[in-house]
Amino acid sequence: MSFKDQLIEDLNVFFNPDEFGEDHTIDNKVVNIIIDHDLLKERKAKNADGTYLGDILFFIKKEDFGDEPARGQHVKFDGDIKFVTDFQEDTGMYIITLGANKS
Repeated sequence: MSFKDQLIEDLNVFFNPDEFGEDHTIDNKVVNIIIDHDLLKERKAKNADGTYLGDILFFIKKEDFGDEPARGQHVKFDGDIKFVTDFQEDTGMYIITLGANKS
């Protein structure tokens, strides 16, 4: 087994609800994600020039989310309509930041 294969297999440990994972509803489907408030705060501190980064940053297995998200894509998160402000792909998972239209 390659190192990358081992990392992907280890995702099941991290996304385990008894470890870090939490169930949330995304686009009417219950999935296990990891919300990271600290990473979002860190990113906001680095971009303190007033750029809106989003409200929620989470990790999700690629297989649970589906097709690669696009910036601006609407996502229903726990019943609220949000939009993708940023995303990254990393070894079997996406790191997605969601925002909301503010008025």
